[in-house]
Amino acid sequence: MAKIIKRAGIIFFVLVISCLLIVGCALSFNINSNDNNLINGAVDSESTADMEENYDFELTGNSANIAAIWKDAVTAALSTRSIKVKMLEDWTAPNTTDGVTSFGEDADELAFVGGSIKVPEGADIELNLNGHIINRNLQRPIINGRVIVVEGKLTINGNPEGLRDAKKTFREVPSLLEKTNNIGKITGGNVSGNGGGIFVAENGQLDIKGGMILNNYASSMGGGICAQFATLNFYDGVVTNNTSMSNGGGIESNGSEFNFYDGIVANNYAHIHGGGISNDIARSTANPDFYGSFYMYGGSISYNRMLYGGLATYGVEAEIFDGEISYNQSWGAGAGITVWSGANTKIHGGLISHNTSEYYAGNITSTEYCGGGILFGSGSSLLMDGGEISYNTIKGFLEGQQVIGGGIGVYSNAHELTLIGGVIKNNSVVDIESQVSYAGGVGFRPGINCPFNMGGDIQIYDNNINGKDSDLRLDATRKINITTPFTASAHIGIRLDESYTSNTFTNGYSANNINPSRFFFSNDGAYLATLNGGEVSFEKTIESNIYDFVYIENGKRQNYKENNLTHAVNDYAKSMVVNNGKLILGNIGVNTSINTLIGNINFSRNNIKIYNNKNQLVYDKGNSVAGINASSYDNGREFAVGTGWKIETYTDSGVIIETIYLSVLGDVNGDGRISASDVTYLRQIASDNALYESLSVEKKLASMVINKGNVTSADAEIVRNVVDKLLTMDLFF
Repeated sequence: MAKIIKRAGIIFFVLVISCLLIVGCALSFNINSNDNNLINGAVDSESTADMEENYDFELTGNSANIAAIWKDAVTAALSTRSIKVKMLEDWTAPNTTDGVTSFGEDADELAFVGGSIKVPEGADIELNLNGHIINRNLQRPIINGRVIVVEGKLTINGNPEGLRDAKKTFREVPSLLEKTNNIGKITGGNVSGNGGGIFVAENGQLDIKGGMILNNYASSMGGGICAQFATLNFYDGVVTNNTSMSNGGGIESNGSEFNFYDGIVANNYAHIHGGGISNDIARSTANPDFYGSFYMYGGSISYNRMLYGGLATYGVEAEIFDGEISYNQSWGAGAGITVWSGANTKIHGGLISHNTSEYYAGNITSTEYCGGGILFGSGSSLLMDGGEISYNTIKGFLEGQQVIGGGIGVYSNAHELTLIGGVIKNNSVVDIESQVSYAGGVGFRPGINCPFNMGGDIQIYDNNINGKDSDLRLDATRKINITTPFTASAHIGIRLDESYTSNTFTNGYSANNINPSRFFFSNDGAYLATLNGGEVSFEKTIESNIYDFVYIENGKRQNYKENNLTHAVNDYAKSMVVNNGKLILGNIGVNTSINTLIGNINFSRNNIKIYNNKNQLVYDKGNSVAGINASSYDNGREFAVGTGWKIETYTDSGVIIETIYLSVLGDVNGDGRISASDVTYLRQIASDNALYESLSVEKKLASMVINKGNVTSADAEIVRNVVDKLLTMDLFF
């Protein structure tokens, strides 16, 4: 009994210890959790405190008070460290007569210059607008009419919530972008010169991470911002409703390094170049080898107005990796981008879309007629290996006016154009008389000597002039240099000038070692891209108002016309996945003679060979064939074309263009007639799926009379009624 009691006591003791351990662990877990919460809370509090308290200076009071605090901040920044400044109230300059003391006076011109706020050389200041407004409040342009002058380094932050609201407004109603509240604004600059809102002087640096630059004016360049031999990093923020009477309605980068990461530059106006952003070549004496650069990684340059370019690149190195350049409006050319004066511009990604160039009486000269999406010329180079150029338009309103290139227009003295990736689609030329305008997609001013390189996965399609297909236009002697092998997704529509003088339109195509119809299609009708001495030419392909190309898809017989397909234009991808790659001509009636067949297609009989279903030559380019009487070619009863026959087409020089197989509905045995043997054959097919699967594609198509997805005895009965002359087969085409 004692042992039992002792054993029970031990068990009880273990249970108690276990319970205590469990409770202890639970308490420990809760304590740890609470500690974590406390730690997180402390971090949040510290972070909040950092945001709220970790500022060296806070701008508050009236304009004179804020000016005094700013002067102290600049003095501190010129000592040994960078400083952070936060606005607690709006800072509006008094409306003085001459404006030269707007924000404040400074005999040493360290904190203020000519009434502008100044960040002097050697100072590093981070300014948090905190949803407030800095307003120069100028009513007319003056020499020092800028809001801020940067000679050192200035970083501008705004209210993140306000920035989110601005982006939401921009997506929904772009014209109301400037109405955004709580974002923090820099406004009221009115300068007789460059940089209405902010001017970044030589060796200065401006980093923008938030806020809005709006309603500033420059009589020359940079309505919102002008950087002169400086560095400009635009991480995020908004530049809107600014005006310049020369270049850069929103932002002007002159001989500067400009990196555009994100943000919005919209609804700005430039009287000449770069309604949104203009990048212009310039060399400082301190750095004579640097001309200026622009790198775009995201953001939007949209809804700006100007003579040339929502984005302008003049003589600088420019690369676009992502972002959007859209809905800009030009009354000159290059509404999306203008590439000029020796610029080297590369497009790797992003979207250039819905930009419009419009020409009308009073705003045109003989030189202004290229490029809705991009205008490119004057010693410049343009490379595109990614991105999209789409839905851009160039419009002409005068009778006889010539406009070129809804997507890309190439003008005089262009140095080199290289298209090796990306998509150019749905761009348009709209004019009164399209006989003189051309190239809805990509076009060259006639006669210019600009090397043109192509390859990779470039796609140019669905572009138009007044609704008529026009993708890439090659003027009289221009050829495409194939510098990079095409990839499987390449797809290029070509329109050749009426006076095109060469048999081929490529140089260096042989490196591709593949059928060129995989990549090229003609905008000029029924022409097929084919090899001609190793290069590519367009040759006529079979076209007919009577017959149609047919294929099997999802178990049913389909035809081109009902599926908006045109051979050699938009059927390549389809032809690779249906019919086992065969091109098959159908809708051919029974008892069709060879001469009737040839008469109903648009191909010269002297460039055709026809073979029967035993692969025996029965027609040889109009020449006699041994064993066949020429009169047989008119005999559709005894010598009809049948299922499984094929046509080969040839160029005038004897090079084969393509092979097309024939399928006559109901003629399963291939003799071109409908007879009892076809009825018997169809009944066998209907009852033996293995037999059906063993048939050639042409015979499968011929057996699909009712076309319900599989062959049944009903198909045989239809053919029997045709034999009995109760029905005609063309009812089932």
